[in-house]
Amino acid sequence: MKKIILFLSILLLPFNVKALSVDSSSLTLEKGAYEKVALYANSDEDITSAVLTVVYTSYDVTASFTSNSDYYAIDGSTYKVNFDEPQSGKILLGYVVINVKRYPDGTSGSITVYGAKGYTASDDVVSFDAQSLYVTIGEKQEVKEVDKNLLDKIDSKIVNINLQKDVFEYNITVDDISKLDLTPVAKDKATEVTTKKSDNKVVITAKNGDVTQEYVINIKVKAKQEEVITVDKTEFKADNGYKGKWILISMVFACMLVFGLYLNKKMN
Repeated sequence: MKKIILFLSILLLPFNVKALSVDSSSLTLEKGAYEKVALYANSDEDITSAVLTVVYTSYDVTASFTSNSDYYAIDGSTYKVNFDEPQSGKILLGYVVINVKRYPDGTSGSITVYGAKGYTASDDVVSFDAQSLYVTIGEKQEVKEVDKNLLDKIDSKIVNINLQKDVFEYNITVDDISKLDLTPVAKDKATEVTTKKSDNKVVITAKNGDVTQEYVINIKVKAKQEEVITVDKTEFKADNGYKGKWILISMVFACMLVFGLYLNKKMN
């Protein structure tokens, strides 16, 4: 008796059953929304085609199916997908197309993909577990854009910084960093502004409520030019020629003096 029960239990176990999966099984969509959710089949065997059925529980949230592969609707809710080449592993079957009613009666709906089967080239059948999706109908949440441009301008008598929208880093060049005068001016009087200086950078931090933004001013100091001493060679040459002439004249007078002394001594 125990052997018969064990045999029947084995026969009742699902044979060659794999899983379906989606990118997201729980969604919140606004009224009138349209959404596509990728549907995958996970198979160890190569399949050449697949069949699946898509149903929904409420007219507030309806669903259909589409695919990038060759596919067609067998009836209103059952579809067949044909692949160009055998597929295995995580196979993209297609997309569950969800439509939310513009004026729904309820606040939710569910979708189920069931009866999914894959077929191999030898017509073996791979069955897939059902996959459900749950949709909550909610109001559209408007995301308020945060303006981080808290400064109106940065005044200076030495440099010109032209603030641009959503640009928070600037480069300037100065002759002397010790004379740099940057005065940030906020758009709102409630904005707290602090300035931190270093050797080659000034960081201005503006804070208004929950919004904090840093403005970075990169500083480059101009290199000092060394004084170059130029020698006037023309003047130097002229000066040397002048001195040479005086030396020559001195030598002539010396010779005349020696010659005069010699004649005077001979006459005596």
